[in-house]
Amino acid sequence: IFITFVVVLISITVLKAQTSFGIQAGAINSSIKGEAMKNLNSVVDLSNGIINTSSKIGITAGGYANIPISKAISIEPGINYSQKGYTIEGDLKIDALKFLGANARAKVNAHYIDIPVLLKAEVTKGLTAFAGPQFSYLIKNNLFF
Repeated sequence: IFITFVVVLISITVLKAQTSFGIQAGAINSSIKGEAMKNLNSVVDLSNGIINTSSKIGITAGGYANIPISKAISIEPGINYSQKGYTIEGDLKIDALKFLGANARAKVNAHYIDIPVLLKAEVTKGLTAFAGPQFSYLIKNNLFF
């Protein structure tokens, strides 16, 4: 009963509040993490600098809605297109072997639709805090050698 009351109260507050919309764009720096990457990074660590990894700088752009719950708190769902990825390079530093492809490079370019659902709180005038989950859907993944 309490949860139903809270949901109804928030719904009434949201209906009375003025929802606003906006667009956003920017640059992001991403890398890939997970169990497979832990294993790869273990190999990289043992390579004494022969194999290097780096993150990818990409773009993100999309829109959001700001739905006030109170004067200082709002919910901000959004949808964004994001470019993410990773690069791994191997350099044996042996010029005679370059024609064999022993010096290799692989680059992952991933394209995502991100859906953040954020709780926005104005802590004090000029200071806003955001928290919440983000759901991501991989729409395309390219591997270049």
